[in-house]
Amino acid sequence: MKNPGQHHPYNFTPKTRRVRGRAVDTVKLSEDERKELRALEEEVEHQQRPATRGGCGEARPCPFVSCKHHLYLDVTPAGSIKLNFPDKEVWELEQTCALDVAEWDGLTLEQAGKMVNLSKERVRQIEEKVLASIRSTQEANDARRELDALRDALDRSTLRADEERRAAVVARGSLLSW
Repeated sequence: MKNPGQHHPYNFTPKTRRVRGRAVDTVKLSEDERKELRALEEEVEHQQRPATRGGCGEARPCPFVSCKHHLYLDVTPAGSIKLNFPDKEVWELEQTCALDVAEWDGLTLEQAGKMVNLSKERVRQIEEKVLASIRSTQEANDARRELDALRDALDRSTLRADEERRAAVVARGSLLSW
């Protein structure tokens, strides 16, 4: 496991101007750009994309830019492509795989922001939103467990009451037959 305390490419150095990510709407591509995109798709189509982390191998920078863990680009829910580093080519990135970074011991907000081309404040906001989502999910799961426990207790008490009623009916029936 790499240790970010030792030298790695995202130890923050003096301020440099960050080039913001740029979204590319695939619908608005020119015909030439679409042809170029189709040619690139055909070029990588014959390559076997790994299905698991174990299949990735050690090839870095990672050639599979379309992988959801690749740091070069993101695809928005609307289908637009967001280039995280519009001023760089893939092979110029120091890190290309988020899974590699996840194996490190941890990053500061500045280091994480530099890695995905976001400001420190934006990384903090995203972290806060994710943690709130996790907390609400945990609270919902806790509430579900409590509700299930109450249902189980109610079911057990209902079964006990039913058994007692049956026993009382049987006892009355045997008294009547005397």
